[in-house]
Parts: sequence; structure tokens; C-alpha cells
Amino acid sequence: MEAIHISATNDSPMVILDQQAGIFEISGVSYSEHVKKFYAPVFEWFEVYSLQPNDETVVKFNFTYCNSASIKAISILIDLFEKIEKAGYKVEVNWYYHPDDDDMLSLGRELQDGMNVNFNFISCK
Repeated sequence: MEAIHISATNDSPMVILDQQAGIFEISGVSYSEHVKKFYAPVFEWFEVYSLQPNDETVVKFNFTYCNSASIKAISILIDLFEKIEKAGYKVEVNWYYHPDDDDMLSLGRELQDGMNVNFNFISCK
């Protein structure tokens, strides 16, 4: 499966999705006016990936800011991770947050609620 590498911009995050290397990361800010367009290839990639995922998938989210449309997109991604988990594969979400950023920690906890995907909350500077 072909890897995706999207560089960060002023309003969109860096994305690395590389099945062979086992790297699944979305980091930075996410508040583009075109969230659906930005995340569409990410959704498509994970849809295809979910058909033949790695035995273990560890996804790293390291946001400094997300708008409400981006939060919805992330929620859709987590639904896809749950689909992979239900198929019998291990999925973990590593949710990074700055220790002074209670909002980002709370967001991760809200996204975790009701999901059958393991979240790890990791404080970073």
C-alpha cells in the first residue's frame, strides 16, 4: 500500500501514513476551511488499510489546535480504527498533549468516550 506524506501548513497538520514502516501520525494544527477536502485522502487510505491492516496499529495524534470541523474528521478516523479493532487487530491511539493544555487533553478524552479503541494520553513539551 502506498504511503501518504502530507506536509504541515499554517492551517493543516502533517500526515504520515506508512503501513510498511508502521507509522501513522497526524500532528500540528488543524483548522483549514476545507477540512473535508484535506481529510478525504486520509479517510480513503484508512478505508483501504482496514481491509488488510497490520497486526498492530499505533496512531499518533499530536495536535496543538483543532477546530470543530477537524474534531469531526478525527472522530470519523477513530470510527475507522474501531472497525479495525472489531476485525480482531490491535489498535492504539497515542494522544499527545502539552501539560498546560487542558483543552487538548479533554478533547482526547471526549473522543475516547464510547469507543472500543485503547487511548494512551501522553504529556509532552
